[in-house]
Amino acid sequence: MSLEQALADNTAAMKELTAALLSAGTLQNAQAMTSPGVQAVVRAQKEADAKNTDGAAAAAPAEEVVNASKPSGKPSKPTGNEPSPEPEVDLQPWAAATAEVYGELKDADATADNVKKAILAINAKIGRPQAEAVLARFGVQAVTSKGDKRGLDLDQYPAFLVLCLDVLSGRVDATLAIPEAA
Repeated sequence: MSLEQALADNTAAMKELTAALLSAGTLQNAQAMTSPGVQAVVRAQKEADAKNTDGAAAAAPAEEVVNASKPSGKPSKPTGNEPSPEPEVDLQPWAAATAEVYGELKDADATADNVKKAILAINAKIGRPQAEAVLARFGVQAVTSKGDKRGLDLDQYPAFLVLCLDVLSGRVDATLAIPEAA
């Protein structure tokens, strides 16, 4: 399929979708309609549709899309005020081995003793590479400065403990790349 053909197919699909949304009244009620860019697209679409002499052919697929999106009439399960469950996350293999330490520290304050206990548990139960990776995320080589090794600042303790807890819980592997925020 050539690029021109793919572009033509996608343009036709967008026109059908826009027509379906316009006929259902959804697009007029959308908050995005206040955007000048969206208004310009809608105006251009309406002009193109007015010039289109084959309007009946475009209307048939639009009706199919509208009919397919109608509610089924079946009641949905009431959600109430319950919080939604956390999504299932694949835990790291060390999660079971570190669960006890995680339980002790999860509600603890970010003190020097708790931070040291967390990083020492990571080092002992998971491994030195994981502990070094956690420290490296903060640009340090130790919790407290020792000789030529840079240590954490006091204001870094809370974030450091959070990362340690994430590693201890098995949700995070500090040796892996940090995911980009979307």
